[in-house]
Amino acid sequence: MNIRNRVLSTAIASALAVGVAQAQEPCECANDADESHSRMSGSAATSQSSDDRASDDRDMRSDSRSARADNRKSRNDDRNARGSKAGENILTEEQYDEIYSRGMSAEDLLDADVVDAEGDIMGEVEDLIVGPDDNRLIGMVVETGGFLEIGDSHLLYPFDKAQIMSSEKVQVPNLDGEQVEELSLYQEIEGKDLGSRWRVTELIGSFAYAGGEPYGRIEDVVVDKSGDIMAVVVEPDVMYEDYDAYYAWPYAGYYYDPVAGIYDWPIGHDHVFGLEPFEPL
Repeated sequence: MNIRNRVLSTAIASALAVGVAQAQEPCECANDADESHSRMSGSAATSQSSDDRASDDRDMRSDSRSARADNRKSRNDDRNARGSKAGENILTEEQYDEIYSRGMSAEDLLDADVVDAEGDIMGEVEDLIVGPDDNRLIGMVVETGGFLEIGDSHLLYPFDKAQIMSSEKVQVPNLDGEQVEELSLYQEIEGKDLGSRWRVTELIGSFAYAGGEPYGRIEDVVVDKSGDIMAVVVEPDVMYEDYDAYYAWPYAGYYYDPVAGIYDWPIGHDHVFGLEPFEPL
C-alpha cells in the first residue's frame, strides 16, 4: 500500500471514530435527563408528602380547637343554666330594705359585751355558730372573764337563749355553777354536733366564687336579732373594675364549703355585675 492509500485509510478510520462518539453522546444526555427527571419526581413526591402531613396537622389542630370550644360552650351553658336559676334568688329591693332596717353586722357583733340579767358584764362574744341547713345562727361562743369564780373560760350558748340588745351588747340568763357545766363547747345544739355546724369567723374571710369562677372575698355576714342570716357581704377582687365596692349576696348553707373555704354562688358573672352596690352596715 502506498503512502496515499495509508493516509486515506487513516482519515476514514478517524471519521468513523468521531461518528461513533457523536452517536453515543445523545444517549448520555438522555441518561442525564432521565436522572434529572427522577430527581424532580422524587422531590415532587416528597413535597406532596410534606404537604399532606402539614394538612393533616392543621386539621388535627383545628379539630382540637373545635373540641375545646365545644367544651367551653358546654361549661358556660351549664353555668348559665345554674346562674339563671340562682338569679331568681338575687336579693330584691324589698329584701335590701329589710337588711338596712333590721340587719346587723355579724362582724360588729363579735366582741360585743355579754351581760347577765342584772346588766353585769360577764364576758364577750367570741364567735357565732351557724347551722348549715337552717340558714341561721344556732349558738354563741362567749369568753368569760372571772365569771362565777371559774376564771377565764369559753361557753357555748344556744342562740335562742340569748337576747341581742344591739351590736355591742348581748344579754344572757343568770347562771349558777351547775348550769355552766351544761354550756360545753362540745354540746349538741338542736341535734347538731361539731361536725355539722361551722363558725361565722370561718365564713368571714372565705373566697367568694360566682358560678365556679373566682370573684372576691366575704367581708361580713348580715344577721337579724333572731339569728336569721340575711346575706353575705362580698368585696370583689382587684382583677375587677368595681373592686372598691361591696355587694350583698343571698346566703344558703349549701353554697359554702368550709373545708375549701369557698362560698360559691351558682350564678353567672353577668348577673353578679348587674347588682347594686351595698352600703356596709
